[in-house]
Amino acid sequence: MTLSHRECDHSRGFQMRSDPTFERSFRRLYGKPCWNARRGHGSFLTLEFGAPRLEIREPRKASPGSSRIVRKNFARRLVTLRGDWHLWIYCADWTVYDKRQRVADSDASKTKIDEAAGLLDGQALTEANFQYRGCRSVFSFDLGGRLVVTPNEPSDEAWMLFEPDGKVLALKGDKTFNHQSKNTPRDCEVWRCAWLQ
Repeated sequence: MTLSHRECDHSRGFQMRSDPTFERSFRRLYGKPCWNARRGHGSFLTLEFGAPRLEIREPRKASPGSSRIVRKNFARRLVTLRGDWHLWIYCADWTVYDKRQRVADSDASKTKIDEAAGLLDGQALTEANFQYRGCRSVFSFDLGGRLVVTPNEPSDEAWMLFEPDGKVLALKGDKTFNHQSKNTPRDCEVWRCAWLQ
């Protein structure tokens, strides 16, 4: 269930604060260095936090009508090194800063995106700030790195934080969030207003 942007747009003249779920989830990351920060598909970014562990997806059958490439990939075992926490910057515009200097953004070349990910790699998260205006998320790091994320589309997740307990905290561009098991079917997800008065 998704609320419309209009249902969550109750900020006229009020100071908005993010739902306490955001602070509860992210404060457990404060002081932890991110590692294996890297560019994913296109301009997606992924950052790992906490102890490393192997995530193994066993081979499985692709759904009927899947492309040859999908069938081939599903037939393989996929082994990925993940942290206890995995932050995936997904359908979003983002910019990485080194102190006040802009390093790269989501429209940059692959080389510049890799440079931006490399800058964040090894820096410890010190603050996560969620701003109602523009549905902007700002992730600050101890050595001057800063990652500013703004959703692309109202219906898309700007980012997802995969947590050690199997839950995922996700923020959409329509200013809604959910915090549920990563195994929750899409049609059973519950999306709530991310900001409170």
